[in-house]
Amino acid sequence: MSQAQSQINRMIERTFHIRTRLLNGTAFAIEQGNHQYLVTAKHIVGANTDQLMPGEAVQLFSDNGQAMSAQVQHLAVSPGDPDSGDVDVAVLELAEPVIFSSEALPIGRQEDIFVTQRVAMPTAEQWINFGHEFGIPVRCGTIAKIFRPERRGRFTGDFLVEMEAYQGFSGSPIIYWTPEGRASIIGIAARLSWRTIREAFGPNPVHTGFIGGFYVQHALELMREMN
Repeated sequence: MSQAQSQINRMIERTFHIRTRLLNGTAFAIEQGNHQYLVTAKHIVGANTDQLMPGEAVQLFSDNGQAMSAQVQHLAVSPGDPDSGDVDVAVLELAEPVIFSSEALPIGRQEDIFVTQRVAMPTAEQWINFGHEFGIPVRCGTIAKIFRPERRGRFTGDFLVEMEAYQGFSGSPIIYWTPEGRASIIGIAARLSWRTIREAFGPNPVHTGFIGGFYVQHALELMREMN
């Protein structure tokens, strides 16, 4: 098995289809210190004044079809309103950690990514329709634009990725490769944009071909706040 395939497999093992009482999406596990956390999009665990609470259970489905019910012990979400350009990231600590057979990928650095850089996204977006038939496939794309925090919009996140993806990808990990060939986690995919092109597609909106992601450092900040 090639090094690149091994790295992707490590990330796929840690990526899940997640179901909360509010929404469905994608989540992925990372370890920091002596703790394991699930990272996902804020809108998956909270909507307006309704939010998932510690003590509630979430349903997780792995690439191989394994289903588990997990109790949330701690929860932290980014402040503000993602639909107004704020960060769309949430972190959950489960009452019992998930056991994995391989080591986690390292966390990447914001300054490492650049426009035209290739990235990959293991995602559970197809789970609702296909379940473990598709499992956790991997989409590939390119960094298309990077935004300063004050320039973020409701669809952009911290950066745009040229990648076709649909509802259910929110919370997916975004990874890149260093010049030395080491895969690292750089972000969380969370924002989707559509537009109307009447001349070609009529009145129905179509995918712009871009998704918005947030730096994984937002999740690390939430983890520090928890502890």
